[in-house]
Amino acid sequence: MTASRATKRHQTPPANLRDLVELAPAQLIALDLLDSGATHAEAAKACGKDRVTVTRWVSHHPAFIAELNRRKIERVREHERAVAELTRAAVATVGKAVADGDVRAAVDWLRLVGLAPLLPALPTEPEDIIEREREGLVSMYAASVFDDGSLTTEDAVAEIRHRLRRR
Repeated sequence: MTASRATKRHQTPPANLRDLVELAPAQLIALDLLDSGATHAEAAKACGKDRVTVTRWVSHHPAFIAELNRRKIERVREHERAVAELTRAAVATVGKAVADGDVRAAVDWLRLVGLAPLLPALPTEPEDIIEREREGLVSMYAASVFDDGSLTTEDAVAEIRHRLRRR
């Protein structure tokens, strides 16, 4: 993240974006429940909203999606730390096993953990999710008569608001 992005994140958002980059108390309740494994219906009941509203938040609300992503990332990082600890122990065992001539168990463990990252890149900032929506609109309209290169962040915000209101 650039210094300007970090500075922007700590500034008060413009009034016209506040509802998309900040979370309401009901959304925080739903986030906690969803993060602990609750269904959309259970989260909705607990926060006094309809299940469809919670599903809309999960699918379209930039701050809600960003917070869910941050929590997923933290959970995966905890698992990565545990795997790293096990891997260090396995590498030590590999060293001992190799020194003792028993390589099979060590090689099997190293095959199991592999080298691929455990987590795909997920946006964790509402502004990044809004930008992703704008890029999606650009590609959606790329072959249409509307593609004059003028799709803006405001267009993405309008589309997100439309999806959040849809019944």
